[in-house]
Amino acid sequence: MYNRKIVFLSAIFGIIIFGISLSFLGSVLPLFARQFSLSGQESGQLILYINLGIFIGSLLFGPIIDRFGYKHIIISSSSAIFIGLLIISIFYNLYTIKFMLFVIGLGAGAINGISNALASEVGHKNRTYYLSILGTFFCVGAFGFPLIFGTLLNISSPRFLIFLISCYILLSTIIFSLIKYPSSEHDESRITIHDLSLLKSRTIILFSALAFFESGIEMSAGNWTTSFFSDAYDMEVSIASFSLSTYWLGMMAGRFYLSRLSLKYSPTTLFFYFMPISTIASVILIFTKTPIASFFLIFLTGYGFSCTYPIIIAIIGDIYKKIAGTALSLVFSIAILGGILLPYTIGIIYDLKGMKLAFSIIPIGTIVVIVIFYIIKNNLKKISYI
Repeated sequence: MYNRKIVFLSAIFGIIIFGISLSFLGSVLPLFARQFSLSGQESGQLILYINLGIFIGSLLFGPIIDRFGYKHIIISSSSAIFIGLLIISIFYNLYTIKFMLFVIGLGAGAINGISNALASEVGHKNRTYYLSILGTFFCVGAFGFPLIFGTLLNISSPRFLIFLISCYILLSTIIFSLIKYPSSEHDESRITIHDLSLLKSRTIILFSALAFFESGIEMSAGNWTTSFFSDAYDMEVSIASFSLSTYWLGMMAGRFYLSRLSLKYSPTTLFFYFMPISTIASVILIFTKTPIASFFLIFLTGYGFSCTYPIIIAIIGDIYKKIAGTALSLVFSIAILGGILLPYTIGIIYDLKGMKLAFSIIPIGTIVVIVIFYIIKNNLKKISYI
């Protein structure tokens, strides 16, 4: 028998690792771009490598945990991230970076799904609450890495800082190996039948479409915010990187508040409170000329984004209790396609028309997300918590 508190704690460690992995490239991308003389499109290709890895990791984790359980895959996933960061810190050339970004993404995609599936399983009585708490710690990793990286960049080399963070990943991997996890209760034939039915589910298609755009705008903000501030206000990278921390801090604050509100309000009410904040803030951000106001607006953008994943993962966990891993895997893998295509599109538009026009993809994406969730709400009226 496993200990629910310890398992949830391991999910927190896992989601912190995912937060670090997701913000890693956003923090170092301007440095890579300057050192290797990368264009906006070439920088977008680096984002493509890590997101391709995240896509494959997201696609694989669900069937594996439903069939074999959590332990081996969570250890393998964190090990992949550790190895990727370690090798980048040692060799630090463009070809090595490209391949290791894919490896990091592979582990990150899997560990994100695993952590959310664990939180959904141990917090089955109030999934939105547990997933909001988990999401808060995702932001700790995503907020903490750029903050530490930006602070120490003036007194240490990027390679040494990357090595230090790889040591944390190694420590977490050792902790994962000592924990007893829930085992799979499903046989192979049952999972195959459910997989086929999921592919035809209108609900899964709607959630996948929503996650496609949500992941796209979140990753676009995460990967391009530092570059946006550096370009728009001619900031040094060490200063502009704090904008990325501010973005993740906003998401962290939003998810902490969401965990409290989820005890009182329905997911629909919460979604339509949070998400429009991102739309308004990101529109104003594009046109504002004041750096201080821009930091506040990127905070609000992250704050508004905070609600989406805890809410949709909780709903999916309630609908597909017995094969939540596979259901989440399908949704997350489609989500990562958005995370690949939208940031890459921003890189292309950046080269052609400039960063401000490219960044307009984010508020447009938030509007699409709101429209899709409204359709989902109408599609799920028979579910009591909607």
